[in-house]
Amino acid sequence: MVCVNSRLPFFKQVDALIFQRGIIVEDLAKRADMTPDQLKETLRSEHDVAISTLNSLAAALDSEWVLVPREHLTAVRRLLDGSGAVPDFAALSAAELYLATRLGARDSEAVNEAASDNAPVHRQKNQNDKKAKLDSETDPHADLVKSGALISEESLRKQLGISATRMEALVSDGSIFALDVDSRKVYPAILCNSALCLDRLWKIAKVIVPAPPAMRLDFLTQACAALEDRAPVDLLDDDRDYKQLRAYAKGWASEFSRTAVVVWDADTREELSLAKPIYTCSAALDPRRPLWRRALIAIRAPGYTQPVEAPPALASMVIVVERAVAGQEGTVPEAGFVCHLRGRILATTVHASDGAEISHEMKLTTKQPTVVDVADALFTLLGKVNRRADLATSKVRTKKGPVAGLKKTSSRRRHKG
Repeated sequence: MVCVNSRLPFFKQVDALIFQRGIIVEDLAKRADMTPDQLKETLRSEHDVAISTLNSLAAALDSEWVLVPREHLTAVRRLLDGSGAVPDFAALSAAELYLATRLGARDSEAVNEAASDNAPVHRQKNQNDKKAKLDSETDPHADLVKSGALISEESLRKQLGISATRMEALVSDGSIFALDVDSRKVYPAILCNSALCLDRLWKIAKVIVPAPPAMRLDFLTQACAALEDRAPVDLLDDDRDYKQLRAYAKGWASEFSRTAVVVWDADTREELSLAKPIYTCSAALDPRRPLWRRALIAIRAPGYTQPVEAPPALASMVIVVERAVAGQEGTVPEAGFVCHLRGRILATTVHASDGAEISHEMKLTTKQPTVVDVADALFTLLGKVNRRADLATSKVRTKKGPVAGLKKTSSRRRHKG
């Protein structure tokens, strides 16, 4: 079964299907009579064409599930060729997808009913029934504790020969992680297996920290088609395999967090929470990367934009950088800006999370900038300011840290770029 978070944007799910299952993009391009680059661009920009390609995806997956949001279910079924080769579709939450995978519920009545056309009517009842059933069953990881695949902290420390302080440091940086089983913390035994290259294993564990612990364990121990049907723990000895594994792990981990840039008209009479943004874009990125770097990548990334073409910049705009976590409701605002554009002069105020304000003023390189031009210039400037502050901080060893992703020397300071 392919486990793709149904809360991700539709085109990101298509990307995830191609990435997780190792589908050859060239083969799909031939079916669509396109070049690989044309196919990738089409999947990111043309909704109807992307939906029609799911039939080819289903065939390439050998009848595995293709998971799409429920609102696309009817459209997908209508656009398929009618040959009867219609796969099952389910718009389940990330937690439900994971439990269905872990408990082998692929053909269960509950999952099939959730994928049916009548599921929206009975959605809450089905969820309650499934929750009651799952609560009454043994934790799926209990067997791993009995078999010794999950061990206590004391056992892990004893096998590694480390102190409690060292253990705390390894857990803090993500090298070692725990799962909650029957209200107690247990640790994967592979993390202290002397037969493995633990240094490389711990580095991979740090890369995949954005994912939930249970999914991290599955990632490390289960074979994956994208890795030539090998498990990550089997790719630690060979340098070439390890390099491939690191690249795959970074892409896999980024699927669990998205950074979005949302732009509003500052002169709108509606509350921003109710007003329609004039531009939105996002990218799947590791949340541990610097804020301004993530924002810059999101504003430059092709696809995942609404509308497709960036509109002209307005005289007054509000720009918000926010982060969404897979499986969690809502978003986390990380920074906000009020921008005023006079010709090519951009004046902006950064609103920090502690209520402080930092003003910036700069001259844009283009005479008729779009909202993307403004955001790009702004994030580039803030990235430079932050790097300079990092350098100054390292020299004077000040105790002050970042505020909303920006180091500052005063509560209000003007920078010219």
